[in-house]
Amino acid sequence: MKTNKNNSIENNNTFDVLDEIQEVKVSPFFKNKVLNQIGQESEEKVPSLAWFTPQLQLAAFALIVMINATAIYFSFTSQGIDQELTGFEAFVEDYDLDYSDSDLTLN
Repeated sequence: MKTNKNNSIENNNTFDVLDEIQEVKVSPFFKNKVLNQIGQESEEKVPSLAWFTPQLQLAAFALIVMINATAIYFSFTSQGIDQELTGFEAFVEDYDLDYSDSDLTLN
């Protein structure tokens, strides 16, 4: 019986403490402030191409232009050789295919 009395006294004390807890007053704009702070933190990202400086961009551009100019130059200088070949012969030569008339005959 004593344990029931002690439990009921403890329960009453617990309920008394719960009654004494006051409601927390929160500003109605608290949520907006927190969301704005989170948004500002995520906006401060470091750009992923920070290493690609303007000097490096200029060097890359010059390299690409030089490669293209070289390709165009060699494509025009090698045209004189390809003009002698017909379309099929040029195809065979480009892909290093062995072509002979004996391969096409049926036995």
